[in-house]
Amino acid sequence: MLYLLVGSVTVDGLFFGVMCPCLIIYATDVLRIEEFEWALLLAWLSAVTICSALPSGKLIDGFGRRAVGQLIGGFLYDHVSPQTPFLPRLVSSSPTLS
Repeated sequence: MLYLLVGSVTVDGLFFGVMCPCLIIYATDVLRIEEFEWALLLAWLSAVTICSALPSGKLIDGFGRRAVGQLIGGFLYDHVSPQTPFLPRLVSSSPTLS
């Protein structure tokens, strides 16, 4: 089971590592986003990721990793939709499919 997790994380990281240099070309040429705006978007992405990681870590430390994972997973499954947790990965990779 652990090798499946490590393998999927490796493939996911490799995929996005290869696609990140192409995303700026897609954003500037196809979506018509200026380079400066793209840099601002990536800066905001990094800032939000770092700022949300600290409170999330404190929450997980307080309740435990398994409890928080079950709470979030159960909420998504019951209240949103069984398919919705898998849609962000599909949507994020759809510009690369064409």
